[in-house]
Amino acid sequence: MLSATSLELDEDAGQDTYTVKLLTVPSGPVTVTIASRDPTIATPAPLSLRFTDSDWDQPKPVTVTAADDFIDSDRTTAITHHAAGSDYAGVTGPELEVILRDDDTAGVIIDPEELQVAEPGEGHYTLKLASEPTSPVVISISRLGDNVDNLDWGPKRLTFSAADWNRPQRVTVTASQDEDALPGVALMRHTATSPDPVYSGIGIDDVEVLLGDDDQVVTSAVLTLSDEEIAEGEPSALVTVTATLDAVTTTDLSITLSVGGTATADDYTVGGTLAIEVEAGQQTGQTTLTFAPLDDVVVEPTEPIQISGSAIGITVNGDTLD
Repeated sequence: MLSATSLELDEDAGQDTYTVKLLTVPSGPVTVTIASRDPTIATPAPLSLRFTDSDWDQPKPVTVTAADDFIDSDRTTAITHHAAGSDYAGVTGPELEVILRDDDTAGVIIDPEELQVAEPGEGHYTLKLASEPTSPVVISISRLGDNVDNLDWGPKRLTFSAADWNRPQRVTVTASQDEDALPGVALMRHTATSPDPVYSGIGIDDVEVLLGDDDQVVTSAVLTLSDEEIAEGEPSALVTVTATLDAVTTTDLSITLSVGGTATADDYTVGGTLAIEVEAGQQTGQTTLTFAPLDDVVVEPTEPIQISGSAIGITVNGDTLD
């Protein structure tokens, strides 16, 4: 006879006690063997009790101790009782139900949750499970974000089992060289699938990857002229105008030219394309202008011709033709 039909234990070193006694006086010594159907959930002590005709009706204690596992789930087992000896030979007693209340929480631990990756370069983060799964857990990794086409990662999938659930597995994020000067932000997204219902579809944090670009941004250009002066009475002069950027441009860049200064339209004519195109991947561009001085009878001091330029988003410093 048992003093209880069930016990409820907390997983973290939980214990409780019940008692066992015989229902009738035995004709000789009786041994009751006590066992757990699943020792990974709970274990009894002692594992046997001895009764005689003098103490058969005196309750004897049995202590049940919870096993501390790493599975995020309440679990149930039973304590069995089998008698042997005299007229109790082969008698099976009632079972005691043991309910183990879990203290583990399923989840995925990521370290770190933010990466800074230079271009070109790589960074790393790790994942591990917070509790032991009952079946393998597969975590698939994908990428979201703008201006991060040059960002790769591997492996694309991680598998955790009951044997290695708490061992960190590493993901490598690699940034290759691109041709733009724009930083990017990527989110590494994680999706879990598993026959274990606790881990199937469990929410997992993203990892934010800040992609630092090593390409310089063009901020200015300098115009230089192949000739520095023209004079009245001389033939037309071909002047090459060169635009030099302060960095290699990652996109096609157009600089519009204008001609001014104290010299006026009565002093010269100008022909050619008043624009310079700098192609992506280049740092310089050129155009050729034709200046034709107009001869007059007026005595004048030297009058400069100012070649200026403008472009979207940058400063253009001009040059002077005397």
